[in-house]
Amino acid sequence: MKFPGSKSVVIVIAISAISVGLVITSQLLASGPVAIPAPESGQDRVIDRVRELFPQTEHWFAIVATAKFTTPGSGRIVPDYDSLTHPRVRREDASGHTIAAEFAQRFRVATRIGSREDDGAWIDVTPKGGRNVAARIQDGLVVYPDAYRDTDVLYKSTPTHTDEYLLLRTADAPTEWRYRVRLGPTIARLRQAGAAVEGVDADGVPWMRANPPFAV
Repeated sequence: MKFPGSKSVVIVIAISAISVGLVITSQLLASGPVAIPAPESGQDRVIDRVRELFPQTEHWFAIVATAKFTTPGSGRIVPDYDSLTHPRVRREDASGHTIAAEFAQRFRVATRIGSREDDGAWIDVTPKGGRNVAARIQDGLVVYPDAYRDTDVLYKSTPTHTDEYLLLRTADAPTEWRYRVRLGPTIARLRQAGAAVEGVDADGVPWMRANPPFAV
């Protein structure tokens, strides 16, 4: 995937619930602070730069503007979906399933996405080559500034989707990303489904799907 000149680009990677259920949570495997990051306000925020460069994201991000977060005993950053008040929030998918997202306190640590219907249906995703930057909370999104060279990473999570946004600030930003994946006991394998990747159980039933990224 190549991008022109020094123009900033946003890459969107969406993980969504499907017929049986999707949950992606983050697992804090490394040591780090256990207190939830305080919501940031003021100048020079990543989310403000993204909205200025790509006005359409104002509409995308508004859905989680009221989001609050908790930190259970693991120290992970967990969205409280009951705090979402936007009318476009879907509380479950067409089959009645929801996801549970838990984000790492630091970017190099795995994020886990799992299913609320089955504690064993989860996938840990660890970025390879990312920087050990701390998470920040900005207008309901979990943000990792400078997660890669000239790149900021943002996560938006609702009961049915967890979306990853990568802001490529310059032409020197990487355009290829690799991840290490660990599967929960319910997820037997990953498979290609068209352009998407699905996590399926031993019977071939899909529990979660990662749709292909696209550039804005």
